[in-house]
Amino acid sequence: MTVKEIYNAINEFAPYKNAEKWDNCGILAGDCKKEVKKALLCLDVTYEVIAEAEKLSAELILSHHPVIFNPLKNVLAGSIVYELIKKDISVISSHTNLDISPEGVNLALANAAGLKNLRPLTVLKNNYYKTVSVFVPQGYSEKVKEAVFSEGAGEYENYKSCAFTADGKGQFLPMEKSNPFIGQNNELSFAQEEEITFICPSSKLNKVVSAMIKAHPYETPAYNIFENQALSEKVSIGLIGECEETTGRKLAQKLKKSLNAHCVKVVNGDKIIKTVGLCSGSGADFIGDALAQGADAFITGDVKHNVLTDALNEGFTLIDGGHFATENIVLPQFKKSLEKRCKNVEFIIAKTSRDPAEYI
Repeated sequence: MTVKEIYNAINEFAPYKNAEKWDNCGILAGDCKKEVKKALLCLDVTYEVIAEAEKLSAELILSHHPVIFNPLKNVLAGSIVYELIKKDISVISSHTNLDISPEGVNLALANAAGLKNLRPLTVLKNNYYKTVSVFVPQGYSEKVKEAVFSEGAGEYENYKSCAFTADGKGQFLPMEKSNPFIGQNNELSFAQEEEITFICPSSKLNKVVSAMIKAHPYETPAYNIFENQALSEKVSIGLIGECEETTGRKLAQKLKKSLNAHCVKVVNGDKIIKTVGLCSGSGADFIGDALAQGADAFITGDVKHNVLTDALNEGFTLIDGGHFATENIVLPQFKKSLEKRCKNVEFIIAKTSRDPAEYI
């Protein structure tokens, strides 16, 4: 597979269009057309990670944090980007798109905490569905419908294979260099056609349209795509769920072990908890959303001192597992999602992916 094909595979379960506007995700270094046999997974691209990739002959590094975040004014010898280019190693960074993904960071953190009955913590935005309308000659509509349904079109909540079909008469004038399925060159042609209309999640639109064109008998199918503001996919961040009744301190101890964290902070550790909200990395901004959903506790990282104090005063259990530990947990999940879609690539979790801080 190429770098671009692996990017496309990630885009299936962690769409890059869902990344926050301030973020910088995607193919950030290297050659989109480069063939990849081995890819190294890490949280951050460091000199140690680059050396490990080179030793393993990995053509690609897949990082969570962007290797390029702010605009570069130069690329000098010895810099991270220079070393990547020099060693011909490409980088795909999947940051907030992987935070938001249902197969991403927060799922891994929720599993580490042992939470069940998971549901979204807060909705960030709505991705509106598309309504697609295509004109097909009579006798071919079932083949086209089967193709688009196989890629996820016509599905919403508890319904599948939804479409509307109407009869009509189409006309077209094939020009000299055309190869018409019906009619003759330079002659106005008419055909009994059916208009098939169906809904499609925006995340699946490209695959649906490709399948539709492939199944369609015409050389140049006629179709329309509209935004359907009545239906949408909710893009959420964070999760909330239930755990077996325990104390904040015991849950913090469990997390420290499952995250392999050097240090975990807990506020109001004696409180009995059952419902827990979480957001990996620096997710303290979403504590209010967890409280609104009835959470007894919240798990995140990088919590400021004043937020810890507020939680203490309000009797709310707050667990800070650190930025690195609450995000590095995603790498096995990321590997699993990639292996399911990229059969001919070996994905390796970097042994040198580590917390940059030393705890003494």
